[in-house]
Amino acid sequence: MPSENIFDFTIIGAGLTGLALSWDLVGKFPNLKVQILEKSRGCGGRLATRGIEDLRFDHGAQFIKKTAASERWIEIWKKADAIHPFHAADKNAFCGREGMTQLAKVLANRLPVIYNNKIIALKPEDGLWTLQNDQGLDYLSKNIVITSPLPQSLEILQNSRLNFHPSLSEIQYSCALVLLIQAEQDFQPTLCYQEEIGGGLFSISPQHLKGTSQGPSWTIVMDANWSKANFEKQESQILSEACDLVIKRMPQLRFKAVHLKKWKYCQPLKRWHRLFENPSPNLFLAGDAFGGPSLLGALRSSQGLFEYLQKR
Repeated sequence: MPSENIFDFTIIGAGLTGLALSWDLVGKFPNLKVQILEKSRGCGGRLATRGIEDLRFDHGAQFIKKTAASERWIEIWKKADAIHPFHAADKNAFCGREGMTQLAKVLANRLPVIYNNKIIALKPEDGLWTLQNDQGLDYLSKNIVITSPLPQSLEILQNSRLNFHPSLSEIQYSCALVLLIQAEQDFQPTLCYQEEIGGGLFSISPQHLKGTSQGPSWTIVMDANWSKANFEKQESQILSEACDLVIKRMPQLRFKAVHLKKWKYCQPLKRWHRLFENPSPNLFLAGDAFGGPSLLGALRSSQGLFEYLQKR
């Protein structure tokens, strides 16, 4: 096999963990051959923004807090004019000027990402890894990092008959049902981002106050228990019952349209004791199950693995 067809690192998943790790590898070691394989048609994972008519909704992460884990990334996004302060005054946090997906795109635009490329199995042979996608295409790589939600990562290992620590299977994820609401008018102009609302609702985020949308629009996340109990119902039934709960809490809200987003793997309910895992030689698992259930956790996992690889 010609060496030009062999990658030094293949990152599976173009969420924040995969993008940040790739950015650091390429920046520190420019001679490395790195590629990112993403099963979806876009990057970002939970850095997710959806356009509906002339509005935009963040339906995953709403902001990123400024901490030691995120400070240098926030500076990168500032230089790209991609972020501004989050509207909730009590949070030292930032959001994307054009939605949170913009933060992922700033990184991805300088990285070798191949979209619509779902990896289903891996095979070690002669010091290399063969990665097979769902279209029957193969890639060769010296190292692999899987950054998908942990259940999806373990599915790849199981398909490949590769061993991993059995306790990893015990890490379960909560699901989330998310309402994207267009309204006739802003029913409460002073309403900022809120969490732990109660009555089946977890959070509400006014998209127009973030600058994401030009018209009155809200992202409402149903709480974990309600989402789990209703996740498998028909979409029309979910919307009807969820909207009834919203109206009970916010009777002034007048719906113009409402859309549903379903997150099967919203966040891990338990965190692994290390920032990454190394189940086979030159094969690594990373992501929010290792760094913690947030964008900051994704960055912590990426940084921890990068520091290990640097030393190696």
